[in-house]
Amino acid sequence: MTTTNIASSAMLVDLRISVWTARKTDKRAAAEVAYNHNAASKSGTYYKSLIDGSALDPIKEIVGAARTYHYKMTLPWADTGPRALKSTAYFEYMQEMQSFGNMFRAAVQDLLNDYPLHRQEAKRLLGSLFDDTEYPYASELAGKFGFRTSVTPLPTGDDFRVNLNDDVIEAKLRAEINASTQAVASTALGDAFERIAKVTAAFVDRLGKPDSVFRDSLVENARDLCDVLPHLNLTDDPALAAMATRLRDKLTQFDAEQLRRDPKARRETHAEAVAMHADVMGFFGGAMQ
Repeated sequence: MTTTNIASSAMLVDLRISVWTARKTDKRAAAEVAYNHNAASKSGTYYKSLIDGSALDPIKEIVGAARTYHYKMTLPWADTGPRALKSTAYFEYMQEMQSFGNMFRAAVQDLLNDYPLHRQEAKRLLGSLFDDTEYPYASELAGKFGFRTSVTPLPTGDDFRVNLNDDVIEAKLRAEINASTQAVASTALGDAFERIAKVTAAFVDRLGKPDSVFRDSLVENARDLCDVLPHLNLTDDPALAAMATRLRDKLTQFDAEQLRRDPKARRETHAEAVAMHADVMGFFGGAMQ
């Protein structure tokens, strides 16, 4: 697949979430602890929670679910920052992110509504460590929370707009951009193969012994991966497509209860998992453990 085709079938999505930590360092408390233990003044740091930590739990749960979904549906594009999303998953992805964003903002509003009560309770919990000046105003606190998803196109040489007055150098830079995009897209597929490797390894480990115990999630995780793999195949790689088909046909044909009760189904599935895992490891040259 050419760079142009990749750029038209995928995009970069960036998920940015910010959450108030509700934590503060207390130099006075740290100094007192150091003094009481005859320690150097800079030997430790004392952190205090400005409000009961459980007040932030609903927000943190939403953030965790949003990030999990984001990483599930996308592939790494660079060391940090935006990740690659195939166009076939765009509408589902954006719909889910909009839902997470709405839940996030509702949970933040609940926190803001109860903020005066949390501050009052903090006076009791912190005792002499309470310092009213460390608490932001409600309007300021709202700005410490954020949930944003942005979409940008994959880079291609055609996007190179700088005029260098040298056609040879400009053509070379465009070619380098295209080659870099192609290389990163191919590398990103490694993440998809790695997900298959982890799932097949779990089947090999759990089904290898007749008396080993495993949860329903063993098969559920494989089926979940089957659903998302087509959306991770940025370059329409035939090897990855074939792996996805094998995963669905060979490892998810029986549910967990059938694998527990039927020794023959268990042996067959284990044998398929061993073979499939070996083939996936071939993608990594056997380097992945």
